[in-house]
Amino acid sequence: VHIYNISQIDEIFDFSNDIEYKQAREVAIALANQFWPGPLTLIYKAKAIIPDSVTAGTGFVGIRLPKHPIARQLLEITGLPIAAPSANRFGHVSPTSSSHVYEDLKNENVYILQDNIDISGGCTIGIESTVAKISSTGDRLSILRCGAITSIDLADSLLVNNINCIV
Repeated sequence: VHIYNISQIDEIFDFSNDIEYKQAREVAIALANQFWPGPLTLIYKAKAIIPDSVTAGTGFVGIRLPKHPIARQLLEITGLPIAAPSANRFGHVSPTSSSHVYEDLKNENVYILQDNIDISGGCTIGIESTVAKISSTGDRLSILRCGAITSIDLADSLLVNNINCIV
């Protein structure tokens, strides 16, 4: 789920059972402040309002705040989090421009927002986002997919924020 503001973390993640420890929310906020907007997807327990179609029936949801100005403008204008898949077919290279998306999905019934790289600056990182799952107590961060942000980057950020969390 793509969001446009860090405050939306509390609208999507269910920290209600985190009262005793409060660390899961601290982990999410610290990492968001350090790496968003950017290529980090955080996974945690979803609030009940998040549909099963978004959580795939798991009760967990991934969120990120994208860096691309067009994506951010779309999210801000709608005022809503947007559940959206990657803009490429499974197993294909991640696109870095709207023309790459078109080449991969041109035979599908999809809308593609045209990018002007001269204005937006385009995509600066051509690999997937790092995907990290926060444990229910916030004492462990599991890397589910390595990407532009390394486990060392994540651990260093938590250390700087005095958060004791195993990465």
